[in-house]
Order: sequence, then structure tokens, then C-alpha cells
Amino acid sequence: MVRSKKTGELLRELNGASNIRDYFNRNGSQLISVDLPTRLQQLIDAEGINRSELAVRCGLDRYYVYDIFRGRKIPGVNKLMCIILGMDLNLDTAQELFRLAGRPGLYPRFSRDSILIFAIDHHLTVDETNTLLFERGQSLLTE
Repeated sequence: MVRSKKTGELLRELNGASNIRDYFNRNGSQLISVDLPTRLQQLIDAEGINRSELAVRCGLDRYYVYDIFRGRKIPGVNKLMCIILGMDLNLDTAQELFRLAGRPGLYPRFSRDSILIFAIDHHLTVDETNTLLFERGQSLLTE
């Protein structure tokens, strides 16, 4: 099995590449070539759960989650964060999902994003994250 490279490692290789073909030859299996619903399906398959269980874990309406998987809905930052926290994903995967959803990634210079990054890194639940957001006067994930 090929070791998964971190995003920063791929960026360093890309910046140092003199030939894009060589970069793709070395890293083709590391690159994302799927849409958000496909990637989410890959993640829940790897986790061994189904869409209904995901909805329960992240506190979202089951039909809304189904619509995301069908490509009918593109989740906003808050709902995507609920999914990320419900699946206990790491920051690299979270940033990947934000990009696939056409959303800006989390940026630690923004107070709210700092809380969200902390929540991901510390494996917090949606409720625990909402508590931190509330304490800092930030909008909640489930408002």
C-alpha cells in the first residue's frame, strides 16, 4: 500500500518540480479526482457506516445528508463541519472536503476557524464545538 502524503509534502514536490509530467507520474495516486459525494461515500465506506448513521453522528437531517450524497445539495461550512466532526476526520481531509464543496478552507487567523481547527484536532463533537463557539461569541454550527 502506498503511503498517503500530506498536502504540504505534495506542495513542496510540486514547487520543486521541473516537469509536471514527472510530478503526476510520481503522485497520480495521491491526487483527488472525485467530486464531493463520491469522496464522502469513500470516507463512510472506509469507516464502515451508512448514510443514516452518518446523519445521526453529525446531527443533520437524514434527507439532507442523502441529498448531499446524491449531489442535490452542496453543504455550507456549518453542515460540512458537522459531517467532519461526526466522522472524526483529520484536518487534511477536512480541508479537502471544503475544497470539493467549493468552500474556502479553514484559516487559523480567523477566530471562528481557529475554534473549528481546534475541534477537529481534538476530536470534539458537534455539541462540544458549539459550546466553544458560544463561549467566544461565534455563530454555532447548528443555528
